[in-house]
Amino acid sequence: FFLSLTLGKVFAQKAGISGTITDKDNIPLIGATVRIENTTIGSVTDINGKFTLETDTGKISFIVSYIGFTSQKKKFQLSERQKETFNVILKYLYDSIYSLWL
Repeated sequence: FFLSLTLGKVFAQKAGISGTITDKDNIPLIGATVRIENTTIGSVTDINGKFTLETDTGKISFIVSYIGFTSQKKKFQLSERQKETFNVILKYLYDSIYSLWL
């Protein structure tokens, strides 16, 4: 009985985030990394640039990264059972290949 109450309380304190990661031209970034800072919780985006994560409640920071793009960090507050959706547009690390030679 005590175990079921404890487990119920642990699972009730979860929240979720989801969203889509694209470039500036609205092209989905397949395989972008999305992770909750200071945890082992993370995911990669699917073929449509979408991700879903379940995390604890409270102050949350998640980091989105992809090779060739500038990483972004989003900070927000999540309450119990809250679901938040984020659409993140990553910027190219360089505007063009030619900027590497300048």
